[in-house]
Amino acid sequence: MPPRKSNKKASLATLIKLAVCAIALIVIAVSYLNKPKTPSKTTAKKTYDQTKLRCDESLRCWAEKHMFDAAKICSKKIQAQAQYNYRWTNSTFEPKFSSYSWKNKNSGSIVYFGDRIEFQNGMGVWQSHHYKCAYQPSIKRAFAVEIIN
Repeated sequence: MPPRKSNKKASLATLIKLAVCAIALIVIAVSYLNKPKTPSKTTAKKTYDQTKLRCDESLRCWAEKHMFDAAKICSKKIQAQAQYNYRWTNSTFEPKFSSYSWKNKNSGSIVYFGDRIEFQNGMGVWQSHHYKCAYQPSIKRAFAVEIIN
């Protein structure tokens, strides 16, 4: 009889080990199936492209996104229009442009408008001027600058 008891104990121990393994497998499977899906690279790219398209469609988003680069490039061309001397009247933290509009929505080009510059005339008198600058963000280039008296 004693050999049968040890056989029963061994069978019971094996049965418990199998039950524990089965429970562990179930827990792992459930946690794997409930794991949140991370977006693939193509999904992330599609989301970025959709955001970019939405910004391209919105004048405000597109113009404000490129205003810093436009100010840097356009201001040099605006300054070059001075026959004698020039001075900017905006403070360090004020933008040089106060408004903007589409030049060509399909190409993404923008016209920025401002009035924060004074040019000195031949008599030494400072005169305020308005200006506009057409800017193409895709090539980071100002292609038309005009001073408006």
